[in-house]
Amino acid sequence: MLCRYIALFLASGSLISGAALHRGEVRATGLLPRQQRQSNSQTCLDSNLIQKASEKTGQEPGTDGIKAGQSPSATDNANFINFCSGQTLTNGQQLTAGSCNGIPMGRIPAAKNMISAVIVNPQPAQQITADQTFNISVQTAHLDAGFFVNPTTNYYTAPQDLNQNGDIIGHCHVTVQDIGSFTNNNPPDPVKFAFFKGIDDDGNGQGLLQAVVTDGLPVGIYRVCTMIAARNHQPVNMPVAQRGAQDDCTKFQVVAGSNNNGNGGKGSQNAGNAMNGKMDSGKVDGKATDENSAQTSSAGNAAAATTQPSKAQNTGSGSGSGQNGSAKGSLDFGSCTNPAIVFGPGFDGRKEDSFQPADKTQFTHGSALDIDTISAFMCDRFNDRCQASKEAIAACASARGATKGKTGQAAADAWNSALGVNNA
Repeated sequence: MLCRYIALFLASGSLISGAALHRGEVRATGLLPRQQRQSNSQTCLDSNLIQKASEKTGQEPGTDGIKAGQSPSATDNANFINFCSGQTLTNGQQLTAGSCNGIPMGRIPAAKNMISAVIVNPQPAQQITADQTFNISVQTAHLDAGFFVNPTTNYYTAPQDLNQNGDIIGHCHVTVQDIGSFTNNNPPDPVKFAFFKGIDDDGNGQGLLQAVVTDGLPVGIYRVCTMIAARNHQPVNMPVAQRGAQDDCTKFQVVAGSNNNGNGGKGSQNAGNAMNGKMDSGKVDGKATDENSAQTSSAGNAAAATTQPSKAQNTGSGSGSGQNGSAKGSLDFGSCTNPAIVFGPGFDGRKEDSFQPADKTQFTHGSALDIDTISAFMCDRFNDRCQASKEAIAACASARGATKGKTGQAAADAWNSALGVNNA
């Protein structure tokens, strides 16, 4: 609220002409100690900071810029300073259940200082050898990089700010997700990532930033994106709506090397981590305060993957810890002996039913709400890691077609039947 009682108290003495005092003005009058005695938590909004535009919906008759289809804006007469009343406050924490943050957006740059970024490595569709360290490189413009506050206690706790040149003070994150296919049309689950790094330095001092992916990634099709943030990890705010993007994404492929046949070595080790979040050590953005399953350890997730209370339970003679089904046809799936898909509750901590590979040791993909995401990933694996026969690859494409128009268990059954596999 505005400190109107201060204004009324001082108005007769002509000490102020607004609805509130600056802290320096209050200190000069000797009023601050008295306020502190009355209420140590009293806060004020300076009257000259009230933005009158927030009092209007933007749809009042005669307002400039009105167009059909626009939504009216919410309104408030005091900059929405009490907007979070009654809500769970963010209070510097990463709360997965959601929260309300009352910190101002802060200083917004001029149009000539808007941030831009491009990923220079890896290049689009570039092939990278599995399980080998590589760099993700990002060239940025107008980002004063290397400023990275404590993400555990100061997440979103301060406004966006600018340096002396008018550039946003902040940093860049890179995040990599396994998308299963270059042509996948289903948005990946944002909870899951294959690699994540908050880059906490200023790179070469000329905007070129790098993140090292130690020991690389398992075979797969990936999307890498930047997520540029202000110092307190909030997304950056720009001065105009019509503009180019501040972030960049590209897709690349990780392929088996000459010594990587048979899925041995690091490939199978990293695969267990792939969808649980492989994070670079150092000042990374840390875990959420109240998370339950989004970033579990690889060992814990491996156990969950083999103990789900669903039809994926092993009741037969499949070999290996991930064998939950058996192939009954004559198709040669190469090293991937069980390409079955299961449907059920509780996968990856989900509340709703979802799909996942029956054998997550060979098909390292998290759960998905649609079968197409999983089937596209598995067909790609037939081509690279599994080294399946041409007949099996063709059957995989046919199996994807068999699931079209089907949902739930019916879709899983159609897939498994087309490939001649089961989970009994």
